Amino acid sequence: MKPKCMVLLGAALPKPHEALLREVQVKQGVPFASLHCLSKADTINPPEMGEWVADCFGDGATKLWHGSGHVIPGDRGERDAETVAAVTEFLSVRRP
Repeated sequence: MKPKCMVLLGAALPKPHEALLREVQVKQGVPFASLHCLSKADTINPPEMGEWVADCFGDGATKLWHGSGHVIPGDRGERDAETVAAVTEFLSVRRP
């Protein structure tokens, strides 16, 4: 079964696979929606790397910016409520 969507949290540039990722993106595109949770406060995976990965997913990619840094949305409780709600909404509209 092919995925209907995916959520990536703070993705980093996969340097050993950069050329392959670019090739797949250019030749095939990504045939499903993706949500990329990014933070300008992320000190582990620089946000420009996450943006680069999101851009490889083409038109089906949505970038969701939050201010919590390198965390999984929800780790900071109510401070992440808006981000958790956005991820929930993204997944709920893609439910089979």
